[in-house]
Parts: sequence; structure tokens; C-alpha cells
Amino acid sequence: MTCLETAAHNSEANADWNTWTMQCAMDLNLPNGGADITQCTTSTQGNEWQHDIAVATEQLSPAHKWVPWIVVNGVYNDDDADDVMSDMLGFVC
Repeated sequence: MTCLETAAHNSEANADWNTWTMQCAMDLNLPNGGADITQCTTSTQGNEWQHDIAVATEQLSPAHKWVPWIVVNGVYNDDDADDVMSDMLGFVC
């Protein structure tokens, strides 16, 4: 995710999303060279998921103040958000 977010903030990357997606996938040793990511971002299903996430984001209480606004079990908490940001795998496991 960090790779794609970095690319999204790079003005050159915005012009060639597919190249960045494939490069990030190779850097992360993802299967299919990023084809699954590209398929999701260009599909009707991917668009529906993004819309659903946007609707859920607008309904957060308290409202989000920045991105990422991390919620755990539907609730925002500073301590949980810090823990997730510092060690997501450790937090989940």
C-alpha cells in the first residue's frame, strides 16, 4: 500500500498508474504482476467497493479528521490507531 500511495503523490506516477502498479507488485513479490490490482481498480466491483467505503467514511462518528483514520471494530481510539500504525500485524495477531 505504501508503494502505491507514494506513487499517487508523485506527479509523474499519476500519468502512468499501470506502470507503478506493476512495479509495486514486483517489489512486493505479488502474484500476477499487479494484474489483480489493476483489475480491481478498473472493474465495476472495485468501483462499488470504493463507493461503499466512501459512504462508510462519511458516516463515521466521530467524523474523520485525517487519512488514514483508523477504526477498530467500528470505533476510533487514539491508542488503537497508534498501535495499528506502528505494528498492524502485531495488533491484529
